[in-house]
Amino acid sequence: MTIVEKIEIPPSEAIASVRYFPEAEDLEVTFQSRSIYLYYHVPPVIAEGFSDAESAGEYFHDNILDRYEFARLK
Repeated sequence: MTIVEKIEIPPSEAIASVRYFPEAEDLEVTFQSRSIYLYYHVPPVIAEGFSDAESAGEYFHDNILDRYEFARLK
């Protein structure tokens, strides 16, 4: 059984939702455009940082983008 954690994020014009798969340390980001990306090997502390961020988009750009391998799922 795969454990999935939905991470609460602040309202964002760019990001619709964030889910985390702790067993694999994968982070799924769904954008408002409905594109979905999976980022690999994201440590839990980084994924959980979305909850405390003032801006989900800024947090993503500062802590995820260009730092982790990824695949576009949709």
